[in-house]
Amino acid sequence: MRAYTVHLPSEHGADPLLIKEGFSFWAFLFPLFWSLYHRLWIESAVLILIGAVLFVAQARWGFSPNIVTALGFAVQIIFAFEARDFLRAHLARRGWWQPAIIFGRNVETLRSMGHAGWRRLMAGVYRNNE
Repeated sequence: MRAYTVHLPSEHGADPLLIKEGFSFWAFLFPLFWSLYHRLWIESAVLILIGAVLFVAQARWGFSPNIVTALGFAVQIIFAFEARDFLRAHLARRGWWQPAIIFGRNVETLRSMGHAGWRRLMAGVYRNNE
């Protein structure tokens, strides 16, 4: 079973957004493109800054290419583990809220609950949080 966080915009009646917990493979392979695709501008700027610092460390400060590569790889691994948390924080800054954490095999299984099941779940969430 996988854990998914449920995110809802501030207006009632909108469809929930599910974000899977854990490591993001695509954020590991392409961290900058992944963050730009998800409109994580602050995180993208930080990745560019880290890349620039690693470049300067090798070109100007004489760091070994092996050390710079290892540091870049470490940044990618850390970013991949934290990527979905960055996405959750971005949604929170935009007014989305996280009412629940649900468990299921995959998103399709959870969405197969149908709109009636989602509406019942979200009606209870809205009622308990108002």
